Amino acid sequence: MQQQNLKDFLATLTKNELTEIRQYWQFGGISQLNKAELIDALAERIKAQLKDWLQYQLPRNIKFLEKVIEAQTKNERVDVSFRDVLPEALYNFYYRGILDLIDDEEETSVRIPADIAEQIEEIVNQSEFKKQIKENKEIITFVSGLLVYYGALGGREIYDFYEKYYDIKEDIDYLDLRNLIDETYRSTDKIKLYSYYYLYPAVISSEEIIDEIEMRSNVDYYLPRKKDILYAGSNEQEKLNSVQRKFKKMLISDFSISEAEAEDILWEIMMDIKNDFSTISILQDFTSDMNILSSNGKYFKGEM
Repeated sequence: MQQQNLKDFLATLTKNELTEIRQYWQFGGISQLNKAELIDALAERIKAQLKDWLQYQLPRNIKFLEKVIEAQTKNERVDVSFRDVLPEALYNFYYRGILDLIDDEEETSVRIPADIAEQIEEIVNQSEFKKQIKENKEIITFVSGLLVYYGALGGREIYDFYEKYYDIKEDIDYLDLRNLIDETYRSTDKIKLYSYYYLYPAVISSEEIIDEIEMRSNVDYYLPRKKDILYAGSNEQEKLNSVQRKFKKMLISDFSISEAEAEDILWEIMMDIKNDFSTISILQDFTSDMNILSSNGKYFKGEM
């Protein structure tokens, strides 16, 4: 069966769905068109913007698109699972108008319009594009690491950190960095967005954290080593400093718990601190953790 083109796919959507795609792309000047005219305008603009948009993707998303393109030559539709692609990315592609998606209780399957698939294949096989996608991964790892350390940062603050740690003469500018972060926010669970701030997903009270940051705008940020930031971005937690390592060792020895359990407790305490919880609240959580371990037959020397 011949694969449908982009216009064919868009024609299957309602006017409201087409409007959602227009708004998602932020295409201006075409809101008053009738459905047929809107389909033509969307198809033309999506194709024109496709390469610029794809350059802000992460490797996993590009691999997913390549996998679908390869599989759909043998099948009308391609079954996918969330092992193949994150739900956020799946719907990001759908609202961009490049993915025909069925997602219900019976199936989750996709199809990329034939002309878009051909264009994507041409783009992703370009050496410069491959280099860019590889660089995107390290940049987002760096950004994620910053958010692990600081909890919340504005776009300009992130770029200031980027300038400190990278030679920016041949790298991305501020607008490119923002576009990459925004696209990562839309297609992964690595970044949260609140107002004009990007946040680490473990941040609970976004507004309160941002208020605290803005109240202390004259306080300089601690500058970890670049490799520690990248480690934090890859592992979703920062490397332990000497005090934290000693505390972890004490938990293991004094409370007879495993290294993994000690790291979980330490991580929870660190997250409570980042979320500006009171000392009393943090101690109460710690006591609760120790009581749970005790009730499960774990031995500890001190009384909580």
